[in-house]
Amino acid sequence: MNRSGNSSTMKAFVLFMPVLILYLIFIGGGFFRSFIESLGYLQFLGLTKLSLEYYKAVLNHKDFFIDLWFSIRIAFISSLTSTILGVIIAYCIAETKSGALKSAAVKAINTGLILPYLYSIFLAMTFFSQAGFVSRVLYQLKIISGTEDFPGLLYDPSGAGIMIAFVFKGIPFVALFTTNVMAHISGEFGDAARSLGAGKLRILRKVYLPLSSTVIVWCACILFAYYLGSFEVPYILGSLSPRALSSRLYSLYINPDIFKIPQTMALSILIFAIGIITTAAYAVLLKKLIGGRSR
Repeated sequence: MNRSGNSSTMKAFVLFMPVLILYLIFIGGGFFRSFIESLGYLQFLGLTKLSLEYYKAVLNHKDFFIDLWFSIRIAFISSLTSTILGVIIAYCIAETKSGALKSAAVKAINTGLILPYLYSIFLAMTFFSQAGFVSRVLYQLKIISGTEDFPGLLYDPSGAGIMIAFVFKGIPFVALFTTNVMAHISGEFGDAARSLGAGKLRILRKVYLPLSSTVIVWCACILFAYYLGSFEVPYILGSLSPRALSSRLYSLYINPDIFKIPQTMALSILIFAIGIITTAAYAVLLKKLIGGRSR
């Protein structure tokens, strides 16, 4: 039995080797080059001395830690909200008895998933700007006296507009993967819980969440890491201060001063390192909150 298991593991490793080699060459090579450039080694610019001065320049920027907190807060709130709402939708689909309703819900989720993030930006601007659809409806209902009374959610220092766009795209992502897992959880577990007097919320908390914990944590962490590094949504919908680190990084990338390249790479490496640390901490936190055993 052990020999068979070892043989299967070795076979899987051998099959995985070509992919691993490609990752090491393209991703590992690119990361190594970025790291060297972040230390100031760029021969075509005449820079050959390794130094940490570019990291110091990034860390000593007056807004670095403000922007860092802003980025982590936006990523945390957006990913957590997307995960909670996505799981609730997945649970409702899993509990629905109507096949037609399930099919329609899954199609709606797939549609939301394939839409690009630029479309979510467009929807946020259309619906939640001060001259948008929601403010006009509220004005027509006499809830507000004018569209200028509608809160400025976009380009706001709170990052509300960014979070709206992120959540719009994050919900179908979580819902789709969680639905696939919850659909394979035996209905006997839920029936047994109901027979013991458990309500729907308790069944979700004690049955479905523990058995789906791995996919939920993975989805949440993928969203968190993506939101932390995404630049297009914060760049378009964000305020000038505070700014997401990814947005500041993009501004450095398009800076015509080529001597900013080492500082750009230093910020890129820092965002990468911060992303790994915070995503790992986020995963541990979610795992403890959800608990249980995944299928």
